[in-house]
Amino acid sequence: MTVNAMLRNFRTLVLAAALAGAAGCASTPRREPTLPPERQTAAAMEKLREAERAERKGDETLALQLYREAIELDRRLPVAWNDFGTLLLSRGNYLDAVQALRVAADLDPTDPRPLYNIGTAYARAGWAEEALEAYESALRRDPNHLPSLRGAVQSASLLSHADIRTLERTRRALLIERDDQWRTFFERERFRIEGQLRERRKAENSPVGA
Repeated sequence: MTVNAMLRNFRTLVLAAALAGAAGCASTPRREPTLPPERQTAAAMEKLREAERAERKGDETLALQLYREAIELDRRLPVAWNDFGTLLLSRGNYLDAVQALRVAADLDPTDPRPLYNIGTAYARAGWAEEALEAYESALRRDPNHLPSLRGAVQSASLLSHADIRTLERTRRALLIERDDQWRTFFERERFRIEGQLRERRKAENSPVGA
């Protein structure tokens, strides 16, 4: 096992332990239900709408409380977990954010957004490899999810990756991207990756001792 792989495994174990220890914290609200199931879901959706309105108004403290209340009423709502995790992420609470976002990802296995947001949490924490893995998971759900394409190529750039898979993502992003700054970034990465792949092929095909 390489040093990088060992370090990555160590980081994963540390994070997993931290997340396990965070059970019952701000990102895992729990309260015994007091309403019939059908009324719980309706009440949870109303709390969710109130939370979104509070967040739009800039009252993040109230929004967090309302997201918690929505989750307490119905823990099966992936959008509530995702929005809650995204708000925690924006406030720099990466640990609780990742925990909430993983619940959202598990509840809706087709939605790339929770996994993208997890990637963003890792990226902001400076963990480029873990961020790339999360973005790749999001892209397995939706290969055309532009935010995940941006994150994946950006993480690969930070890691100096130059492989066919990253090149394909870069080309796919160029077919979708409309923002000029991002297009410039993707074009630069495409040239970098293609150049490194050419040099690698030349080295592999060079006669021994040439």
